Amino acid sequence: MEKALECAQKARCIAPPTPWAGCVIAKDRTILSSGWTEPPGGEHAELVALKKLSNKNLQGATLYLTLEPCCHRGRTPPCIDAIISSGIKRVVIGTTDPDPNIRGKGVELLQNAGLEVELGLLEEKIEKNLRSYFHHKRHGSSYTVIKVVQSIDGCVKAENSAALSIIGTEAGKDSHYLRNQSQALLIGAKRVLHDNPHLTVRHVPLEGSPPLRVVLDHHDTIPLNANIFKTENASTLCITSGRKERNELLLSQGVDTLSWNKPGPISCSFIQKELAKRGVLQLLIEGGIITISHFLQEKAFHELVIYTGPKILGKGGKRFSEGLSLSSFAESPFLNLVDTQQFGDSIRLTYHHVALALK
Repeated sequence: MEKALECAQKARCIAPPTPWAGCVIAKDRTILSSGWTEPPGGEHAELVALKKLSNKNLQGATLYLTLEPCCHRGRTPPCIDAIISSGIKRVVIGTTDPDPNIRGKGVELLQNAGLEVELGLLEEKIEKNLRSYFHHKRHGSSYTVIKVVQSIDGCVKAENSAALSIIGTEAGKDSHYLRNQSQALLIGAKRVLHDNPHLTVRHVPLEGSPPLRVVLDHHDTIPLNANIFKTENASTLCITSGRKERNELLLSQGVDTLSWNKPGPISCSFIQKELAKRGVLQLLIEGGIITISHFLQEKAFHELVIYTGPKILGKGGKRFSEGLSLSSFAESPFLNLVDTQQFGDSIRLTYHHVALALK
């Protein structure tokens, strides 16, 4: 099953919104075949692995699958039929699929067909690997990660400066891989006005489709020639005030729009649910300070990933949480440090928001 989980990880960036699963077929402690989920519309992991072998090879073999096989027709035919007709008599499944079309039904159909089914091997590890998919299916909302790049003294930018390269090359590559793992990248209007970013995956090979770029501009302040509105290489969704003229101009440039014309800041929950409808399993918040602080204020995040580089920005430097207002220490979100990685002189700390991360 560890090998099947390694296979699943190979589909991490190419499979969404389909869950990334891995499959291994073994006999007499020898791996005969393996596979992982293909891009949407392609074959699922178990079909990839099965097609590498003839039915004769499968007699007495065991199929290890990280996620319960599908039993309904979606973009592809149900995988259950192929498993049952293959001649395999034993299936080991890591965890059930939270999709209501599948949940437990795949296991039941295998058992009813006379196959021996073992469920729950490496279940916790597999569910953590699939946490954005599980959250999406359980809550109809995008799993949200806040990304911060800061200096040793906790500043995300220097006073009155353009964007700086705070972290090293390898950490930068990792941050772009984090983009590639996400189906949408979100920034606020002030970040666009200050930095004019392209907000695309660079420095690492792009796997799968480019993430959707989401920009919050409900005051309609971003110029139409901004890089974020150039859609040749990546799609953009702009959350606007809803003015018909503005929306028509953006649509003429290939930019999709979503209207928010209520008073006050845009609801984070509204954003997460609307993006979930568009197949966004994981949303990555990329700034700026006001946008990050808004998601912190509403406690609308599941992970906080902080890259710290070997720079000191000093007096006047801006912290990522400057817009966060807490009336008491008890209001501070409780975080759990789950991972630490070093990339040269830069480090990455990953925190889970304890109240939300594993729900």
